[in-house]
Amino acid sequence: MESALSVPSVPSEETHLDVQIINSNQPSSTSKTPSTTSAPNPKPQNEPQHIDGRRPVGEPAKPQNEPQHDDGRRPVGEHGWLPDDAPPFFIAPPKLPYNTPDSCSGIGGHLKTTPSDFIVVENTPPPPDDKQGYFWVTITRSGKTTLEVQEHFKACLNLKDHKEVGISGLKDKHATTTQTFSVPSYSSSEKRHLTADEVTSLSTPIGEVLSIVPCSKKLRRNYHHSNTFTITLRSACPDPAPKIRSIMQSLSENGVKNYYGPQRFGSHLSGAYTGYKMLKDIQEKKGKQRKKASWQAKKSVKGVFGVQAWQSMLFNCVLANRSSGAIQVGDIVVPSSSASATPGLGDRNGQNPTETRVTGKNFEEIRGDEFVSMTCPLPGSRQLKCYPNTPAGKIESEVLKQNDISEQTLADVDAWGSRRVGFLKFQDLKFSFEVLEEREPRDPSASDVRFSFTLGTGQYATNVLREFMKNGNEEGDAREVKKEEKKRKRLEAENTEE
Repeated sequence: MESALSVPSVPSEETHLDVQIINSNQPSSTSKTPSTTSAPNPKPQNEPQHIDGRRPVGEPAKPQNEPQHDDGRRPVGEHGWLPDDAPPFFIAPPKLPYNTPDSCSGIGGHLKTTPSDFIVVENTPPPPDDKQGYFWVTITRSGKTTLEVQEHFKACLNLKDHKEVGISGLKDKHATTTQTFSVPSYSSSEKRHLTADEVTSLSTPIGEVLSIVPCSKKLRRNYHHSNTFTITLRSACPDPAPKIRSIMQSLSENGVKNYYGPQRFGSHLSGAYTGYKMLKDIQEKKGKQRKKASWQAKKSVKGVFGVQAWQSMLFNCVLANRSSGAIQVGDIVVPSSSASATPGLGDRNGQNPTETRVTGKNFEEIRGDEFVSMTCPLPGSRQLKCYPNTPAGKIESEVLKQNDISEQTLADVDAWGSRRVGFLKFQDLKFSFEVLEEREPRDPSASDVRFSFTLGTGQYATNVLREFMKNGNEEGDAREVKKEEKKRKRLEAENTEE
């Protein structure tokens, strides 16, 4: 069957840390400090303003090496800027504290120089049956987002909505990914069910089809149980193996912080900031205006994403103040397998039987249980809180008291809240590494390292790699990638001439 394809462009602790870690207004050793040598001139009142820290259209770009800004933004590190009215506790992901000591120095390097350097395989269980209705197609691809693949099948099958193509999770465009899609077997244009061979032919333009099986049920979100990563780090330091083993030992003792990664917050934290501004706006309204603004926030993709990004930012801020995954009195613990936030987890109105409060009576018993983990909050109107007079509760409440959004406002936008595991046990990641012996073209001043590990749903590979890199480039720096490519081409040309 032939069908014209049209893929639209898709934009892609115990010890409380010093307060300067959770306050991005205060300078740190890794942040750029604005100059105070002269007072900025005020902006004209009629100049167009942008709430997400962008410069108005027509304003010349700032020099790359110029840290001073006069338009009300404050620095949050090399990965973005925020307006002054953003909450002071917002932390850019590159500035989150590591969970390994300074004595464990990083190996540097760069990620995602090519899609083949970042390989992720979605580990999806077999379909529940083999009846007609859908084809579960497993495809290996690169250079396309999950949404672009859904849009491809929508165009081929004349579907009304791309969401008719089921997925279990979202995968990166700039990677080599293996993912399963459930594609409706019925074609409205052909007025019949397609065969497996026909669906395979439709899938071929996307990538390599690994398997295709029938099933009567649509693939649902988070049906897969984990993701396996094989990631090549380029241009790391020479002889990185001793440093890697030292970091592995530290992570085995302290765990890996289960932070939300940069992609959760949008460019320059714009998603989290937009969510906060939207909640503040609703909170200041009354009556019909408040009801209308709340309804708009609940129904818009931007509103839902913004609230979730704001909740995730507060989660990261609380977790930043825990130095290890050691259980404390006052913690709310869950089985280690509950590593991603799920509905009902930490909901004081829910009936989730997996949650346990740590008290003085059960502390010794729970502390020795290797199969439970402490949790941090995703704030909401029903979110279960640690008791504030306990060690764990004091850390949590000190961060959350900086939040000026009321529970009623969160209830108005259906932000019920939840809890999420704070630390991942390093031993559960099936972690391994290999220093690549032959670097092509060969550069004796740097090394390439290949890491392999497995993470549960909702967990970020960059949280693991940042502990080994420690250079702020965990998401892949475009400028550095270009430099690396130019360097490789130059060395390759030199080797060819020889």
